[in-house]
Amino acid sequence: MLPGIRHDALTKSGVPVRETPGIPDRELQRRIERADIVLDGLLGYSALKPARGEVARLIVLAMAANAPAKTVAVDLPSGLHPDVGPRALEPQGGVMHVAATVTLALPKPGLLVKDARTYVGELVVADIGIPDDVWRRLGIETRGLFSRGNLVRVPL
Repeated sequence: MLPGIRHDALTKSGVPVRETPGIPDRELQRRIERADIVLDGLLGYSALKPARGEVARLIVLAMAANAPAKTVAVDLPSGLHPDVGPRALEPQGGVMHVAATVTLALPKPGLLVKDARTYVGELVVADIGIPDDVWRRLGIETRGLFSRGNLVRVPL
């Protein structure tokens, strides 16, 4: 179940929210196949362990439904380690493959490793409003990064 605030925001916006554990694999795969776009937000930045349970099931079904061509990841593809990228012992199907990743604030190191390219797709950094002086205090220079707009494409 989604945390209350996100669940409420989605339902108030008219987005149908369904719990997936009771839906058979073939039905979920069919729904993914029919979708115009798939938004991958299954795991967040703080998820440092391989996908398990229902999340791993959804990743496998999305891959079987040929979702990568129409999937956009929020911050990083689910199952991809934010600091090191794909791990050698990752279970098959444990990382979402996507057409594009919209990462927030700055690219995570794991998105930039060579072995991550097949999972990440096109990489775009989105400005989330963190002031340049905050980054400078952390020793990170970002001045001018978003001078042309709120999204910056990162060549891989």
